[in-house]
Amino acid sequence: LKAFLDRAAGHISMEDFRSRVLRLPQSVADEIFRTVTRNCPSLAQWEILKAFLDREDMSTLHIKCPNGNCPLTKERLLEALRKCPSLRSLDLAQGRAVDDEVLAAVPSSKLCELNLTLCRNITRRGIVSLLS
Repeated sequence: LKAFLDRAAGHISMEDFRSRVLRLPQSVADEIFRTVTRNCPSLAQWEILKAFLDREDMSTLHIKCPNGNCPLTKERLLEALRKCPSLRSLDLAQGRAVDDEVLAAVPSSKLCELNLTLCRNITRRGIVSLLS
């Protein structure tokens, strides 16, 4: 957590931050990632999120999109989903970028928890695709 806070405060380089994140045990990285994305959406910038996603073992992805203002574009959201093949929990509530294409990219084999509340760009076809 100190490495994250140092990076957020601009005290260490992005390369050093990424290196520290890659050395964390998976459970610790998951918890820091979950805490940051749920509670500090203004700090959840793409370069910081990408450092965690580069681990490719993250099991939780919670992207805060208050009033539809998602910190990730659709393209970055798709990239994030591709980097999380072991995803168990996904929260994209209120995400304007969430549509059928994003749902098709969700790795559903291990998914246990999914929140798409107020994602208005999803159709029945997208839900059926996700469930099949």
